[in-house]
Amino acid sequence: MLDEGIERWVGAAGGGDGRLCVWPRACDAVSDLPSCLSMLRRWEGRGVECVCDPWAMMTRAMVGAGVGDDFVERVLETLAPNPWAAFVVIQAGLSAKQVEIATRFAVLAGKRIVSKPVGFGCEQIP
Repeated sequence: MLDEGIERWVGAAGGGDGRLCVWPRACDAVSDLPSCLSMLRRWEGRGVECVCDPWAMMTRAMVGAGVGDDFVERVLETLAPNPWAAFVVIQAGLSAKQVEIATRFAVLAGKRIVSKPVGFGCEQIP
């Protein structure tokens, strides 16, 4: 279904300079690093990008298990340097280390930084 929607968008864009930006989120069709990379490889060179937001890829269970810093660093290290990474998201309520990690990768990759309220994946954290 996602590929059909992307195909329609790509067809409508007609090879112009438009861009479609997919925001990977836990519980969605594009929900983690492997599905994001797979989608981007399928649509490479056709105007499809992704938002580099590792926190949206995490569930409450992942946060509770303490995978935060390592996961954030792995996602940013993989996605941020690529031309199809649109921008890096830094959300409210992060640890100083996570903000430093995200800022470092965004600056090294020359990406804009966008902030958002607290929320992980498909669950909003109050």
